[in-house]
Amino acid sequence: MPILRHMHMRTLLTALVLTAVVGCGGVSSDAVCEPGSSDPCNDQGQGEGLTFPSALQGVTWQLVTVERAPGEENVQDLASSLAFGSTVVSGKACNYFGAKVADATSDRIATDGFDSTAMGCEGPAGDLDRLVQEVLASGATWQRQDETLTLARGDVTLTFAPQPA
Repeated sequence: MPILRHMHMRTLLTALVLTAVVGCGGVSSDAVCEPGSSDPCNDQGQGEGLTFPSALQGVTWQLVTVERAPGEENVQDLASSLAFGSTVVSGKACNYFGAKVADATSDRIATDGFDSTAMGCEGPAGDLDRLVQEVLASGATWQRQDETLTLARGDVTLTFAPQPA
């Protein structure tokens, strides 16, 4: 029975977050956007301040591998995703999370903090939540080659591929 309660709570939290985002007509500092959705998070801020490079936008990226000591780990089965709007990035591992752009250049990106649902995630999915957010919040180099996106910071490299439809 606790698993059902957990699933119902997750569905409720996701619905509340998405309702708040759609209902307020924009992205507030406490909004979280769901990757791949048609919510207004992906269309906000055009022409205003900093924006993510267009090479990052328009694709929902699935995290495929994490490279850090002691080696590379295949995480594709965890279905962690990331999407860049013009001025926001949103994602999901265990939680849905989102942030506004703080700095963006042709090879570096950084976000302005993160807002997230609070599922209290443990294990590999929770680790991915924290890792992706830390890499982006502290500033990451990025490189896109064809259908591969790489984000790197220090000794951590995250490799993404377009999420299957």
